Amino acid sequence: MWLDAADEKSVSHWQGNLETRRGDIILLWCASPRSYLHSVWRALDEGFNDPFFYYYSTIRVGQPIKITPIPFAEFSKHPLLGKKSSVRAHFQGASGTPFTVEEYAAIIDLLRKQGFDPSQLPQSPVAEEFYNAQLENERAVETELVEPLLRKLGFTENDWIRQFPVRMGRGERNYPDYVFGADPRPGEESAVALIECKLDISTNKELKETFVQAKSYGLRLRAIVLALAARRGLWIFRQREDGFSIEHFTFKTWNELSHPDVLHEVSLVFGKRAIDNLIEQRSHTRKK
Repeated sequence: MWLDAADEKSVSHWQGNLETRRGDIILLWCASPRSYLHSVWRALDEGFNDPFFYYYSTIRVGQPIKITPIPFAEFSKHPLLGKKSSVRAHFQGASGTPFTVEEYAAIIDLLRKQGFDPSQLPQSPVAEEFYNAQLENERAVETELVEPLLRKLGFTENDWIRQFPVRMGRGERNYPDYVFGADPRPGEESAVALIECKLDISTNKELKETFVQAKSYGLRLRAIVLALAARRGLWIFRQREDGFSIEHFTFKTWNELSHPDVLHEVSLVFGKRAIDNLIEQRSHTRKK
């Protein structure tokens, strides 16, 4: 079998995820009758659509590292991996399914228990970005990550409104998670800053989708600063001359935000004093 004979120079094309980026870690699964994780590869290019490839969505992979095979039973009974939808579906139609950093760490732990030396495997570049893998829902991100950070930035609970009602269309109401400098008058709703929270933002697709959601709130409320928060960290977008851009943001992990210098850097954009200055500027504009 070609896969078994592959070496460090082997290169191939496989069905994958269009969100794949060069250098991403690729977990290669063998289907029935083997039903095990066979090897670890790297993406050599960005994911792309190939009209001449059977599966259309294509990635070019190489640099394979053969591992001690991990059978499906080990995945299914694992307390974290066993909850993954693709595992529950026995990896049927799961090509291109993203794994989180903690799931990759769980796979490395399984390999270590089988006597395989994981030091030869690529390490996840964002392994340090997960502050607490035990967080299980969006509200936990808010109470255990976002609100403690806001207090460090000088805010109190009187400075924000949670689930601020915003009418986005005829009879349609939406609720940004946190708004600052809010004007709640019907028909005049506005805010200078907002935060939208998710449990995970682990792929470019998820980042874009969350950004579009927050941007829609920001445009409706005429906000100047947007932030996205998830277990991975905090993304901050400042309005530019051409509006908010997915290409221009500041990203900090929760571990980084524990450092005083990084916290100060963030406070210059999303701290209590910075937001109060924006509120004051808007107030002066209205008076004129």
